[in-house]
Amino acid sequence: MRERTTAAGFSLVELLVSLLLVALVLGGAMTMFNYTNKLSRAQLHQSDLQQSGRVAQRDLLRNLRMAGRGGLVGFHVPGTDPNSGPASITPAIEVRNNTPSGNQRLAVGDNSSPLVVEDTDVLTVRGHFNSPPLFVNSTDPTTFTFDSGTGAGAIVVSSHVNGDVMQDMTAIVEAVNANRTDAILLVSNLSDEIYGVAELNPGGSNVPDPYVPDPNNEITITIAFTTGGTYGADYSLLSADGVFPDGDPLNHPNWLPPRALSGVGMIALLEEYRYYIRDPEDGTAPRLSRARFFPGTEVDHPVDGFENDIADNIYDLQVALGFDSSFDGSNTTNGFFAFDPDNTGADDIIFDADVEPTGDTATDDWLFNAAGDTTALGSLPWTPQPAAGGNPPIFSASQPRPRLYYARVTSLAMAARPDSGYAAPVITAIEDHAYPGDSADPVNNIEGRARRRLLLTTIADLRNL
Repeated sequence: MRERTTAAGFSLVELLVSLLLVALVLGGAMTMFNYTNKLSRAQLHQSDLQQSGRVAQRDLLRNLRMAGRGGLVGFHVPGTDPNSGPASITPAIEVRNNTPSGNQRLAVGDNSSPLVVEDTDVLTVRGHFNSPPLFVNSTDPTTFTFDSGTGAGAIVVSSHVNGDVMQDMTAIVEAVNANRTDAILLVSNLSDEIYGVAELNPGGSNVPDPYVPDPNNEITITIAFTTGGTYGADYSLLSADGVFPDGDPLNHPNWLPPRALSGVGMIALLEEYRYYIRDPEDGTAPRLSRARFFPGTEVDHPVDGFENDIADNIYDLQVALGFDSSFDGSNTTNGFFAFDPDNTGADDIIFDADVEPTGDTATDDWLFNAAGDTTALGSLPWTPQPAAGGNPPIFSASQPRPRLYYARVTSLAMAARPDSGYAAPVITAIEDHAYPGDSADPVNNIEGRARRRLLLTTIADLRNL
């Protein structure tokens, strides 16, 4: 007779305990995975933000620090008496502060130009940035000719300075061969305070095509220019006196004796770039963009044009200008460096009320860092005061024009996607841009605060001014 055997299995209690343990392990693993995933996503967003912030400011600051390179001044409004006009506009730097609604086109009057995000700043810089200056043999009187009657002139430039040092003429030769009416900066051989800006005349110029730099052989080119042409009148306004220095009293403003450009020591192509926050107008995130213009005009340059996006997801650009002004941050107007010789006190620094323990941001040395900063006529110290007897407002010895030293650039980058459970602090203002904080505010509404952001501020020393 065979014995019957039984196979023992798991009891119900054992099975439930096992399932509970497995669930605990899996739950812990899922929790760790979810935490790691959130951390990784946050780190990725932060890395993207830092990259966007760095890229956004790198190109802008490079050209900002070189603003005025070649000799452009930073102390008067183009084409006006140096003692008049707001301090925020100069031949080298301009700031369109807090772009107003309804007037957001980058090129004024051109509805086909890009749309600037409302209440952001537009920074314009001028100088020669991407091409080297060309030196002229001013000891040879035949290297420069100019007819003040017709406004036409020419400069002869050699590839070798003093017979041995080669200079690269590629940029200006390419402009001539491309038939571009670029702006040319002509600086006097006698003083860099005398300079004019004229229009390149490709048809009257004589350059090789193609041009191949040769260190062993000297190449001579002739660059023709005009104060007329398509943009010559606009270019002339950027000259040192607000008019091309032709020496003719009839062509010169009455605030300065006529100065003549009797010889030229250096020439360069003058460039203008505008940095702005572009609204793509398709519902996507705004981005920092760069546009190149023919200097002093509202016409985009064919080389770069209107839209050269630098960084995505940049929501604000604010620029404040640091001056030696008459303000000292204490609601008084005794802040100019020259007002006393002791080299101490608030009158001997660029006073910043955001940094100093006392002071009013509306009355410190920084323009566009407070809601009270305005360049409306008569606003101390940024515009000249009304003159007696109905004369045009001018700056004076007791209330001189502020001198520009620094520019402070602040950009706001935001992550492309929100982080679940994250809420950023509310931003109430950046410089003089106050945020409304309502549901229409893309920075401070619920979705905006769920995105990580990077606020990056850099101060640039405007060494060329």
